[in-house]
Amino acid sequence: MTTNEGVAAALTTWFEAKLGYPVAIDDVHRHAEGWSWHTYTMTVSAANGTGKRHGYAVRREPEDGLLAPYDTRQQYRLHEAVLHGSDVPMADLHWLETDKSVLGMPFYVMDRVEGIVPAQWNARDPSIFPDDAARHAVGVEFVDILGRIHTIDPVSIGIDFLPTVGSSDEAAVRQIDWWEEQYERAKLFDVPLLGECIGWLRANVATSGQVRLVHGDYRIGNFMIDEHRHINAVFDWELAHVGDPAFDVAWAAMPLFRGRSPLVSQLIDREEYLARYTEATGIAIETEVMRFWTVFGHLRASAPHITAARAFEDGRAPDLRLAAMGHQNLFILRQLARELGYEAPPVGSSTEPTTHAGSPIQISLHNVLDKIADSLSTDVAPAVDDPFARSQASAAAELIRNLAARVEWRATDQVEALQRLRHVLRSAPEAAGIGEVVAHPLPDASEAAALNAALVAHYAALGELQTWLAVNNGDGDLSSAVEEFVLWDLAAQAKMLRTGMYRSRKPEDP
Repeated sequence: MTTNEGVAAALTTWFEAKLGYPVAIDDVHRHAEGWSWHTYTMTVSAANGTGKRHGYAVRREPEDGLLAPYDTRQQYRLHEAVLHGSDVPMADLHWLETDKSVLGMPFYVMDRVEGIVPAQWNARDPSIFPDDAARHAVGVEFVDILGRIHTIDPVSIGIDFLPTVGSSDEAAVRQIDWWEEQYERAKLFDVPLLGECIGWLRANVATSGQVRLVHGDYRIGNFMIDEHRHINAVFDWELAHVGDPAFDVAWAAMPLFRGRSPLVSQLIDREEYLARYTEATGIAIETEVMRFWTVFGHLRASAPHITAARAFEDGRAPDLRLAAMGHQNLFILRQLARELGYEAPPVGSSTEPTTHAGSPIQISLHNVLDKIADSLSTDVAPAVDDPFARSQASAAAELIRNLAARVEWRATDQVEALQRLRHVLRSAPEAAGIGEVVAHPLPDASEAAALNAALVAHYAALGELQTWLAVNNGDGDLSSAVEEFVLWDLAAQAKMLRTGMYRSRKPEDP
């Protein structure tokens, strides 16, 4: 029921019941901007000769995805409260439908807002921002709207259904707990750097002292601009909560949304951004607060990427973009390492597989995959009109290109990782509770399943050691050995994956 034709067929009778006259539905598109909910836009026309036409957008809850479990009723109520209780630009709202028999999952309907959604991958498009002045004007409006969100009184506009907190510090601890739980629930094996991140966050809580309504995903890509380049709608409120407004401030400034630009969300200078925000809200974001929420932002960004990869790996969600997110998570981890003051040792610019000249096909698998990716991204994707189908072709190209660079990551490399891990774990005192994981001999490199199982077990043991060290931090040599492995592991992972998501950019691009 998620094809464009299926959605149109299912909603025809539904709209007729809501509007009270026969309708025809056309111009149906599933949009690629939202990676969580399914968003469709369409034109609904009266079929009784009156000439009535109206553009609608339908937000359908996914069966599973990045932010499950979902609550369509709460999303509708939040949208309604912000729409009618503030001057934050929002699409007009129409109906909530909780009956799953219509589209397979609950959904709600709002006006289709006309305009362009600037995203981090199209922010240099001159049709969106023709010059620096146009970009800056949107950036100023972007900050001002964030200020409006953070001056909303949730209770006065009827947002009494979100959990309350007693202080911004309590809100921070809740957020750490929540996203650590998401990571633990979704992971296939431990990511050592995220263990370091969570430990750092718990030891360095720093907040603004304020408790406000927080959007939860305020950034480039989650708003639309109209033909006059004014922001006419703010989207994607599914992570809204009552908490420290400094999170939104730091989130919009994350490296993840800057690309190679120095500007916050590729829109506005950081110093001007912070100063204008303080002027709008009276809230000054201190340096240590900004850093705390920036480090947290990397956990908050990484956990959904791991969740996405797990949903795809388990077969619960076939969206190729979710698989691509599993690869993209490496870039988030690389940025996190830098934010924590770690710099992975150099491993070379890329992993170039050897060309197998003796192969009967006379071409390496790497080159075959790379050329397929080039064709998908340069020939197929631009020729596809439907936005969602185009996004799938682009995601497939990115996946194939990244996989091409991983062809040479063989069992011998996994064995090296295991050997390094075992060296660290053997140094752990018995009190750390590591167990017997290092007592077992390494499996033969040809036994792929056993090798993967051994890696999972050893990573889990390293996680236990990190937990032990957080409490018993007197062993400096062991702590250094763990840190050294974490950095080596990050560098080794980077060696597997060239920067495919940026590969099409020209060197002079920011």
